[in-house]
Formats: sequence, C-alpha cells, structure tokens
Amino acid sequence: MGIAFKKMVGTGNDFIMIDNRNKEFPVSDKDFIVRICTRHYGIGSDGIILLEDSDKADFKMRIINPDSSEVEMCGNGSRCAVRMARDVGLFKAESASVETIAGLLQGSIKDELVRINMGQSKDIRKDLKIDLDGDATAYFINTGVPHVVVFVEDVSKVQVSKWGRIIREHELFSPKGTNANFVEIVDKDTIKVRTYERGVEDETFSCGTGTCASAIMAHLIKGTSINIKSITAKNENLFVDFNVDDKGQIGTFFLSGPAEYVFEGTIKY
Repeated sequence: MGIAFKKMVGTGNDFIMIDNRNKEFPVSDKDFIVRICTRHYGIGSDGIILLEDSDKADFKMRIINPDSSEVEMCGNGSRCAVRMARDVGLFKAESASVETIAGLLQGSIKDELVRINMGQSKDIRKDLKIDLDGDATAYFINTGVPHVVVFVEDVSKVQVSKWGRIIREHELFSPKGTNANFVEIVDKDTIKVRTYERGVEDETFSCGTGTCASAIMAHLIKGTSINIKSITAKNENLFVDFNVDDKGQIGTFFLSGPAEYVFEGTIKY
C-alpha cells in the first residue's frame, strides 16, 4: 500500500501530514511509525498529524509522536493541520473548528499566518524545586499538554537535552512526564524559548504549546505583556496573545505563526 503524505513545517517544528479520512494509516504499527519519523531512515519529523472526518467539527486532528504515542494537542501541528485542511477542501471559510483529544479548537488563516484559539490553560503549579546542576525554580502549566517552564539568563547556554530529560522524567510529573521549556526574557514583549519535547525525547526547534506555556508563565511570574513575540531556537517568530480578567486569571490564549509545505510524496507500507 502506498501512503500519500505532505511534509510541513511550523517555525522549525516539522510534521508528516496525512489525509486519513479513509482510515488506512496504520496507527497501531509502532515500528512503522518510528521508522518513518526517523530522519536517517524515513521521512523524518517531530510527529505525524492525521486529518480525519469529525461529527463535531470541520475536521479531526490526531497527533502521533515519533515514539508512536498519541498526544492530546500540538500547537504548531494544529497550525499546519488547519492550512492543509483548507487546501484539501475540509473547510472553505477563513476559520475552521478542529476536534482534538484536548477538546475543540478554532483556527483561522490570514495573510499566510495561521492563528489557533488554544482554549484555556489549567493545572498551574508554581515554585517547584528541581536540581539542574544546582537548585532551579520551575513552573508547571498545561496548555493542552503538560509543560514546565524554567527561566534562565541566557537560553543559548542551556543544556536542553540534559536538563530537559531530568525534568521530563522527574517524580513531580510522573507517571506521564512533561515537556520542558527554558525561557529568556528579552524585554516586556519578547521572549526566547528552547524546548525539550516528551515523545520526541530531545530538543525540537520549536514547540507551539511550549511557547504558549512560556508566554503565559512569563506574564504571571515576570510581568511581561499579554501580547508576546517568542523567538525560536532557529530565530523564527511565533506570537502568543491571551486575555486576563480583573483578578489576573488567564483566559483564552492564541498562537499565531507560519505553516509551510516542504515536499510531498508517497511512502510504501
């Protein structure tokens, strides 16, 4: 069987995109998923995004990690999914509703930027102590998937793979683990973020839900703006904005950025 795919990238976060409305993709074949996500032996990606029919929304998005685990949400992946869904005719307006495990999302496209209504964050925990070659203060938040944020002076000097794995496997976040973000405050409107992603088990060039987690915690802890530009590991830009009520509580938050095609093809199964 030949499986048609498109390769897409959102600020360095790359995905194998598959129109799976025929339900033919072998989601239970772990070895196949691991192989096609492995850069030296397959297509290579930070994950697989499946577009499927939905009875609740314009389409359903499923997110498969390179280790074959399925996760609730992916910010950059959802932006790629919205663009591809429009291009294959799953919706025709400027905006679309998207069904995910994390719930229903809204996405829109304007001037080639894809903006996602990411819903609301939850499970905020502050002032957690973790040993990262010395005591570090960490902050936990769920922005569709679990994230830890650690503020640093210079993000370019962070040992992301080493420290990220320590956080990912820490007993505070067991049994499911967490993603880890290291955040440098540039100014009140700008942050720099590097992310270790659970399921990829390494640093990725960009992470949408991690960017949102970092922007929200930067506002709550460091007093930054509610409109944030986030600079990725490869010096690309993502944008996060959110609502804050009169009690300082974070409401709905949004992620904006580009979603681009790289190539397309067919892989044998």
